[in-house]
Amino acid sequence: MALTKVKNSNLDDADLVALAGNDGSALTGVLKSADIGTTVQAFDATIMVDADIGTTVQAFDADLTTLATNGIGTSANQIVQLNGSAELPAVSGANLTNLPAGGATDINGLSDGYTDSSTILPSIGLGSGALANDDGSSNGNIGIGQFALNANTSGANNVAVSGYKGLYSNTTGNGNIALGNQALRDNTTGAENIGIGGFSLLENTTASNNVAIGSQTLKVNTTGHSNVVIGHDSSYSNTTGNENVAVGKNSLAANTTGYKHASVGAYSLYNNTASDSNTASGYKSMYANTTGSNNAAHGTLSFENNTTGSRNTGIGYSALPGNTSGGYNTGAGYRSLRTNTTGSYNTALGYNSQSSSPTVNGEFTLGDTNIGSLRCNQTSISSLSDQRDKTDVIESPYGLAFINTTQPRQFRWATRDGNVKDGTTRIGFIAQELLAACDGANNVLDLVMDNNPEKIEAKYGNLLPIAVQAIKELSAKNDALEARLLLLEALT
Repeated sequence: MALTKVKNSNLDDADLVALAGNDGSALTGVLKSADIGTTVQAFDATIMVDADIGTTVQAFDADLTTLATNGIGTSANQIVQLNGSAELPAVSGANLTNLPAGGATDINGLSDGYTDSSTILPSIGLGSGALANDDGSSNGNIGIGQFALNANTSGANNVAVSGYKGLYSNTTGNGNIALGNQALRDNTTGAENIGIGGFSLLENTTASNNVAIGSQTLKVNTTGHSNVVIGHDSSYSNTTGNENVAVGKNSLAANTTGYKHASVGAYSLYNNTASDSNTASGYKSMYANTTGSNNAAHGTLSFENNTTGSRNTGIGYSALPGNTSGGYNTGAGYRSLRTNTTGSYNTALGYNSQSSSPTVNGEFTLGDTNIGSLRCNQTSISSLSDQRDKTDVIESPYGLAFINTTQPRQFRWATRDGNVKDGTTRIGFIAQELLAACDGANNVLDLVMDNNPEKIEAKYGNLLPIAVQAIKELSAKNDALEARLLLLEALT
């Protein structure tokens, strides 16, 4: 009986026997499902479908039977299964056979590799275009990265490890090290440079002996030589400036042609452009300086606002922070000469020591209002008084008459801004009264300093020559009176 199209889903056993060949010889087992209501016959070997379908269905393939029998593992004819971490199990290297042949056996065999034939100091290049123009002599260069040392011909002992164009334009420059994207990209003949960091020494061409560590350090430097720069964007704008040292983020960032600077601290000498020979250590020290030269600022924010002032020295946190164009000043101590702006030749020693005004010149200040005593092993301060340095010498016209106009006072200190002397009782002078006694001659007598109208000061020491003159006048009068007394006594 030929099997044609069977669509009836409710065949009984008799029907199945008929389908199997009437005698049931091909029927090996019958299963019934009460739930489905369908009798399924398992057939041995192969069931041939009607010619209308034209398909042969085979129950089991011999290979599948083998795989099902052998199971999962790493031995012959077994299925290799990934573990719970999606990793392959360990497989003996001896079993890795029939791999494709023809792999590279040396660097030159790589599509993007290069090495010359030198047995001494060979050059090695890895990356598209790396060492593409090397002359093949014993140069000992190493170029790793796309277009690393691309233009190099005879330059020797260079190292370029860069994602892109490290020492790209170098031709004959020797002993350079470029680590980072486009580090020393434009260098041609410059030698012994070190650029570590993306775009470090990017535009350097012929300058030598520079060290730039940090992203974009000495980025636009062209011919400036012998610079040492460490920190992101430090000496970023330097072009031809030489022999500078900059350590810290954005230190000497704006410097272009300035030379012989030492800048240590983030943003130190940040705006400096064309000056020379400044030393700044500390965060934002000499931050605003542009063309001021020969300054020394040591301490955070010291000389922060100096622009053109030169030959100043500031030591301590925020020393001379307000100085702009004043020169030849020295401030030593926390916030010393804090208020000075354009004043020059001033010296202030000690915590918060200030000159009398922001624009005064030539003052020497010891300490602030907390100082109550000046101590020294010597009791006198000498000053220049050489005859050879004086002209128009005459007898002093100021003596007893002037002394009689002064008013010695007793008083108790009660300063407006607070002072260590507050509450103490002393004997002295009132500055305003001394100034009135001078009667317009203070420029000669120099008894009162009124540079700051809010704090008028007296110079007691300058009363000494006036007092001496007064004593001489009194002595002369005493001599005259004594002579008259002797004469009267003689007459009687």
